Amino acid sequence: MEFLKTQEQVFDKMLVLAEKNSLPVSVHSRAASLKTIEFLSRYELNGVLLHWFAGTESELAKANQRGYFLSFGPAIAYSNRMQKLACKASNDLTLIETDGPVSYGACFGGRMAEPTFLASVWYGLAYLLGVRPADLEYQLERNFIAYIGKSKG
Repeated sequence: MEFLKTQEQVFDKMLVLAEKNSLPVSVHSRAASLKTIEFLSRYELNGVLLHWFAGTESELAKANQRGYFLSFGPAIAYSNRMQKLACKASNDLTLIETDGPVSYGACFGGRMAEPTFLASVWYGLAYLLGVRPADLEYQLERNFIAYIGKSKG
């Protein structure tokens, strides 16, 4: 418990700095999405990204309601659960990514994540959403600019 308290104190200091300097934040909240969403709501932040989102559908809805961006990675190529989440996410709050160092045994030949995997995530998400890849590319670009552009720094 002491470690968790220290982690929350450090997280608080980081978020206070981001708030004070109008900086966007990217948070990896795996296995703590709801607690993270509730913690983030205490601050006036200019752009929140829940990196590699893997929460529940209700947590996704809360994040969308608060205007938080969610990013999805290579797991949408093979995970039904992640595919469902990506389809339920607000299109104007969705981003894509790769993550590393993570290896993917279920696909990508067990290789470690690399930027070239973005094409698979992009095309896979376009297929899931039933949109043309070029249209999704445009939407993702607008979303990224909106996320980063909220910064006044």
